[in-house]
Amino acid sequence: MTRTRSSHPWLNSRCRDAITRKNKAEGTESFSNVSDACAQVLREERGKYVDKLKAKLASLPRCSKQWWRINRELLNRKANLSSIPPLRNGSDWLLDAKAKADTFASKFSFKNQLPAEIVDTPFFSDPEMEMFDFIPLRTRLTKRLFRKLDEATATGSDKISAAILKQLGDVLAFPFTRICRRLLYEGCWPKIWKQHLIVPIFKKGSAFNPGNYRGVHLTSVLSKVAERLIGCRLVPFLQNNMFGENQWAFRTGLGCKDLVTMLVMSWILGICSGKKIGAFFNDITGAFDRVSSYTCWPSFTPQALARPT
Repeated sequence: MTRTRSSHPWLNSRCRDAITRKNKAEGTESFSNVSDACAQVLREERGKYVDKLKAKLASLPRCSKQWWRINRELLNRKANLSSIPPLRNGSDWLLDAKAKADTFASKFSFKNQLPAEIVDTPFFSDPEMEMFDFIPLRTRLTKRLFRKLDEATATGSDKISAAILKQLGDVLAFPFTRICRRLLYEGCWPKIWKQHLIVPIFKKGSAFNPGNYRGVHLTSVLSKVAERLIGCRLVPFLQNNMFGENQWAFRTGLGCKDLVTMLVMSWILGICSGKKIGAFFNDITGAFDRVSSYTCWPSFTPQALARPT
């Protein structure tokens, strides 16, 4: 059985033939006419698909889950389309890509604003545990990380895809490992890796409202490999020396489901023992953005890190 998947459910063999003719006619005098014909074919097939959905929708009862699924697809709320529908900014409708991007940029900037920083923690003294030993970052580990890359991973701002890095991993492993050693030694991060592409993902509500979209950051694939390479050496030290018994996040084998299970079981045990259960809820919005940078890095010895391999 052969199954063909595409981003547009109405993209059939007629559409693909029209696109093929358009690509072959590129650079010729007939390209304009062939391009218009291709656009006309795409509009017709999409119109046929929409009419088919409307006819199917009319034959279903409203209590059916399939009716609501088709209804959301017709309203562009849950459709397999890669484009952004027309947006509404006040009384104006935005149709071109630049206006949509500017609107999303202003909305995401407004959502990501944090209140003024409040220093509500005491001064942190020197850490009790320090890493004086040499931290090895080996080329063979970098090669394994390159080989494990998923070729379907989205490309970041540097436009270097995971498929290319996976093919050239054995060649790039040695120089990339030296770069990661320098990053670990200096405790810095390249500015180019701090730039992310933000893709709007529809959440709920009206599809034309730009406030109903969530911005997803597309990070550079190289930065992800560097993070995993350095994390392979730092995370075990943090688990053994820094993380306490109540640390559940960022630990291998533990997650929010395990924490909820442990809490529920402890509450059941407490209630059966005749005890009362009290809960404290707190808003931790932007908590990690307020942490002092001094506490984000363990203490290292530059002389030890600079030791050659």
